[in-house]
Formats: sequence, C-alpha cells, structure tokens
Amino acid sequence: MEESALFCAQYADDPRTALLRYKDGFTETPEIFDTLATRLGGGLSATARDELFAQSRRAAIEAASQVEQRLEGFMCRFGYLP
Repeated sequence: MEESALFCAQYADDPRTALLRYKDGFTETPEIFDTLATRLGGGLSATARDELFAQSRRAAIEAASQVEQRLEGFMCRFGYLP
C-alpha cells in the first residue's frame, strides 16, 4: 500500500489529477466520463458518454465476460484439431 501511495503522490500536483472515491458514488453517474475526458484534454458527445456508462454497468461487464469465456473455450479446441 505504501508503494501505491508513493506512486500516486507523484501526480498529486498535476492539474489533470482527480480523486475518485467509491463512497462518493463516482461510478453511479455518466458524468464521470465527461470529467475524465476533460482531465485528459478531450471531450465526449452525450451519445458516447452514455454508451461508455452503459458498458461500465455490472450486467454489461458480466455479459462480456461470459462471451470471452466462451470464445476462450472455443479457441482452445483448435489446439486439438488434426
């Protein structure tokens, strides 16, 4: 934990730095993607922001994980083909 704190401390004065805390609910609002884009010198359309937010929801992540697991199982079978 100390190493993580020391690593993060290097960036504390950077104007792009943002402190994101789960207890503040930053994961529960699509506006976090606007904040991140701005801090990184960019911007997002409302459509792109809403799409990113939808993709960050638990159900979407779990669905993507299931697809990935199926693909891994499918690809593993190719090692056994003549």
